[in-house]
Amino acid sequence: MVFGLLIQIALIALVVFGIRTLRQQRRSAPIGHQVRNVFQYLMLVVLLFASASGLAGLLGMLVDRADFVTADSSQLALNLSLFIVGAPLLVVVGLWTKRRIAGDPSETSTSGWILFVTVGLIAPVVVTMFGAFTTIRFILRATDYDGFAFTQALVWGATWFGVDRLDRRHASQERADFRHVVLATIGLATGGVAIARLVAALIERVARSGSMNAVVVGDDNTVANAIALLAIAGPVWWWYWMRSVADDPDSDGWRLFVVLFGVAGGLITAIVSGANFLYSLAVWFLGSPSATDRGAHFESLPSIVGGVAAGLLVWWYHRTLLAARRIQQRTEIDRTYVYVMAFGGLASSAVGTIILLSALVEALTGRQLVRGDSSLNTLLLALVVLVIGLPVWWIHWRAAETHLVTGGPNERGSVSRRIYLVSLIGIGGLVALGSGVATVYLVLRDTIDGQFSTATFRSIRYAFAILLCSGVIAAFHLGHYRRDQLTRGAAESAVTRRRIVLIGPRDPHLEATLGDLEVIDLQWIPTAGGSWPHDEVLSLALTSAADLAITLTDNGVVWAEL
Repeated sequence: MVFGLLIQIALIALVVFGIRTLRQQRRSAPIGHQVRNVFQYLMLVVLLFASASGLAGLLGMLVDRADFVTADSSQLALNLSLFIVGAPLLVVVGLWTKRRIAGDPSETSTSGWILFVTVGLIAPVVVTMFGAFTTIRFILRATDYDGFAFTQALVWGATWFGVDRLDRRHASQERADFRHVVLATIGLATGGVAIARLVAALIERVARSGSMNAVVVGDDNTVANAIALLAIAGPVWWWYWMRSVADDPDSDGWRLFVVLFGVAGGLITAIVSGANFLYSLAVWFLGSPSATDRGAHFESLPSIVGGVAAGLLVWWYHRTLLAARRIQQRTEIDRTYVYVMAFGGLASSAVGTIILLSALVEALTGRQLVRGDSSLNTLLLALVVLVIGLPVWWIHWRAAETHLVTGGPNERGSVSRRIYLVSLIGIGGLVALGSGVATVYLVLRDTIDGQFSTATFRSIRYAFAILLCSGVIAAFHLGHYRRDQLTRGAAESAVTRRRIVLIGPRDPHLEATLGDLEVIDLQWIPTAGGSWPHDEVLSLALTSAADLAITLTDNGVVWAEL
């Protein structure tokens, strides 16, 4: 079971982090060196996992006496072989790797090393969380004693701690940002689920007993399970967010975590849970509920409220961080958040509109929807989705359009906006083409057979609704895309590009921020020491109409026109 989990984690990490790391490599190495590097660190991570798994299994058999007595010889042999073979080889390969790093510090910037620390951090953290969850549940008397869970948390936790120390000792912050964001996201997501379950469990206890005393004293383990889940999520989130990523609001990792996972993730969770709540109310009062008892129908209400509470809490915390950040210059991640939310709201609105249009065709052709009809629930779902999705799309789309006024070519030419517009044009056009063919086919078939009637309109209602909705979406965004192209062309012909020369230490974050300004040609003369004041440099770059040379000194920055 543990090995199956590790294999899945390793495969995901290989694909995601391997591709990202290879794209970030700035220097090419001989193919033989690259192959050796990958296999060396792949061997290291396999030996690390084998040793940890074998040791955890052996200690678990000793701690859990019942398991030691009943364990068969194959289980004991497997744990022994993993540890006896893996541990000595791990020491040998580890010492060899240590000597290579001492002789060539650039070894810690290779794809093999990044693969090792990435998989070596994520997999042990996940396995440790599983073991710690069961152990804490036992401490809270919510489950039976499990010695293997304790040793699993202990051994894999030590493995994670060791790899984390290596990572922080050898890797630069900018290279470690992304994997730290992944680990912080694991803690955040687990914590959000824990908060939702805790709120749901407390509501269920109060609802069942009608007394606040049931919050503390209950006849089930739901509260204990939620507390255990929160106890394993909190340390992971704190270690990788508060101690790693939160201190650098100018980094891409900070923006990625706060904007996409925190603000967008929390808001989407709250919106989806709120939509479920509105749908339950609409079905009970207007639709055809599957259960006649009110308690049975609203059985999932505590979980829905818990989801809303957790989503709003996550959204509020990260929205506060976003509002207080130092640099106000919009980045591609900020734009991505806006367009992701707009796309989600538009997709929801499209689904609701399609169902409403098909229901309108049914009503015009004689079919009436009355209470008690199961299809009325589908119509109510469409209304709820439309009521939720349309404001989400409109708010974020208007925000994107507003930024066009201040951002100019940087906003109109941004990657996220172009992907958003082109995707909707392409998807809308293809869907409209397919649904148009289906509509014409159904009409011609009934016409040729002499069966054209109101039933024909009912048969084409969904295809026609999809055709109309997707066509409007494609045409709407095509108009904005063409306007962007014309506006950008006129702006680029009218704007004179400026040259900014920075004299000081290289700063990747500042370089990326200035690189987003398409009217600036950035040049760098690197020197040692100091830290750039991002706000001041950005203000000079945006307000000056001439070419500038900006120099970092001990007293700040000085600038001169070129």
